Amino acid sequence: MTTMSRSMAAQSGELKRGLAPFGQTIRSTVARRWKLAEHLWQVRKLSEFDDHMLRDLGLHRGDIYTALYCNGGEDATSVLSRLARRKRQF
Repeated sequence: MTTMSRSMAAQSGELKRGLAPFGQTIRSTVARRWKLAEHLWQVRKLSEFDDHMLRDLGLHRGDIYTALYCNGGEDATSVLSRLARRKRQF
């Protein structure tokens, strides 16, 4: 192996090590977005419930709307949980 090929191999290894955190960041971002999309789908399924069933869960139709259309990329199921907890406190 020549000096040049050793140097290129070393640079390639450094590049792979340097890109590893980037790959982990991408994977975690994709996993988080997948989870948010899955929770959004679950909340959309709740919107198919009638008002009586939603009341049994401690929710109103407006709560579903709020969770579906909240801003900031917040998890829709977290929004619903917070709304239900607030209602139980009062």
